[in-house]
Amino acid sequence: MEIQKIAKEIHENSPLVDAHLDLGAIVYEGKRRGETRVIEEHFLGPFKAAGIKLVVGAIFVDDIYLPEKALRVAINQVEDVLEEIEESSDLMLVTDGGSLEACLEGDRIGIILSLEGADPLYDDLDLLKVFYRLGVRGLGLTWSRRNSAADGSFFSPRVQGKVGGLTPFGVALIREAEALGMFLDYSHLNDEGFLDAVAFSEKPFIFSHSNSRALHPSMRNISHEMMEVLKARGGVIGMNGVRSLISDERERHTIACFADHFEDTLKLTGYDHVGLGLDLCNLIMPRAYPVDLLEDHGQVILITEELLRRGHRAADLEKILGGSFLRFFQKHWEL
Repeated sequence: MEIQKIAKEIHENSPLVDAHLDLGAIVYEGKRRGETRVIEEHFLGPFKAAGIKLVVGAIFVDDIYLPEKALRVAINQVEDVLEEIEESSDLMLVTDGGSLEACLEGDRIGIILSLEGADPLYDDLDLLKVFYRLGVRGLGLTWSRRNSAADGSFFSPRVQGKVGGLTPFGVALIREAEALGMFLDYSHLNDEGFLDAVAFSEKPFIFSHSNSRALHPSMRNISHEMMEVLKARGGVIGMNGVRSLISDERERHTIACFADHFEDTLKLTGYDHVGLGLDLCNLIMPRAYPVDLLEDHGQVILITEELLRRGHRAADLEKILGGSFLRFFQKHWEL
């Protein structure tokens, strides 16, 4: 009971950050089913219950829309999320240090928009500027597929031809994103592309939603060597609550095994470089066996309780739950 009390106090008094939620796709698909106020309906209650203060909302285009409709769907997703933010007194768009501080000082929940994969850009660098003008501030080069910028990392082995790193367009994209002031997200990028991205970028970067490859050898997870590079560069890793990235074994789809990924990553990076990137996607990937370990954000407290049982201090858990990503974004917008 004491652990539950401490966990509750942490969630009530510390701002939480989820560095990856497929908000664009969820809102887009919901609105095309006739839903309204999708974020308020599905997320606002759990956000408030958990103490979520900031969410990185991903703009993700599914395979069925590629290639012809990628740009149209991505822009529609941005517009749909912006419309929902404008309609809600509980939400606000965060695009810079000033709006982030306003979010933290006020009562509203902030949303940062980020492209999950450069597919909507095709091979046109100017389109990145268009998304920036629309309020998008993050860029993930790939999802788990090949595009004009790079190759993605598959969740499990696939038959394919020669694997590549960054294309010339991918290199130009990184440089343009950094010049615009966008943060870079290397989740879903394959190992070859990651090495290129580190070589051609200068600023801190994130893995918004990835777990430890040492505990589960999916190529979507990240190696200890990649963690060390991220730490040296000053980035943050968001731990992913998707069951298939925790383990291939169903009996290991537990809070305890998810906590193991936190602890393995912490050993390499420390508390300042670990956060949450839960990737809750049951709403866009409904299955008889749920994709997500957590039902909603209200269950994040189960992770907090488990880490408290393992001896982690409240002050350190505050970093994992939100402090590390808040510092990343604050520093990013100061550079």
